[in-house]
Amino acid sequence: MKKLFVLMAILALALAACGDKDTSDDGNGNGTTLTINNESSVEIFNVKWHGTEFSDDIYGRPVIGPGGTSTKSVSPGSGYIAFADSMSPFDAITFQTQEAVVVEQNKKVVFTLTNNTIIKDSFGNTGTIGGGY
Repeated sequence: MKKLFVLMAILALALAACGDKDTSDDGNGNGTTLTINNESSVEIFNVKWHGTEFSDDIYGRPVIGPGGTSTKSVSPGSGYIAFADSMSPFDAITFQTQEAVVVEQNKKVVFTLTNNTIIKDSFGNTGTIGGGY
């Protein structure tokens, strides 16, 4: 009977270890995250990467202000940071970074936007965040 109990306990532990793994966070701050720092002089709205929203709702619009930062748990992948700026009425013109951001599983990636970050608008024109487009 004692052997059966030990065998059942080992089986239960083995089954518990086989569950789905959450790659976003293990509860100790380890996981797959992307941090977007806005060190530009421009407020950026509706900031997204790979389907994840990074903006905080301010003024009734999601925004990361100058000097602001946003960190989210994300699924591993590659994509561009997309956003609208405060000069774009009703987000009519959207932008994205020219550089793709790659986030690997269980890595913490930090991407910093500056006035010199090269961006493309929704018409294909390129420029910089701080210098116009």
